[in-house]
Amino acid sequence: MIFVAMLLLAAQGRVYEIKGDAEVVLYHKGSLTLKLGSNATTGYSWTLELKKESYLECSNLDGTYYPPEKQIPGAGGYELFELKCREGCVVGHAEEIKLRYSRPWEADSVSVRTIIVRISDEANGAL
Repeated sequence: MIFVAMLLLAAQGRVYEIKGDAEVVLYHKGSLTLKLGSNATTGYSWTLELKKESYLECSNLDGTYYPPEKQIPGAGGYELFELKCREGCVVGHAEEIKLRYSRPWEADSVSVRTIIVRISDEANGAL
């Protein structure tokens, strides 16, 4: 089931596995997916932060959680975030977004990822 979901996402746009700060490329007429390791059993989850005036959109700022394939106590899964261009998105534009790993009831994040999203006019991701 999870493998099928990843294949469908890959067909829609590029999938980037995020393990630290990163730079990714978004085709202006397509989408991209950010994949981050996550463990819902600990209460932690990722949240995507976009600027108010962002040219990017994400249908679910809290991501979509997928549990591990093998149900082992304490094992982590991953979260997916799909990004697309909004109207007015310009090829060559770059935008910084933040992903925060935290528990909803705690003020501080245990991890923050800074992602630079560059907009391309080529489907293969070239600038």
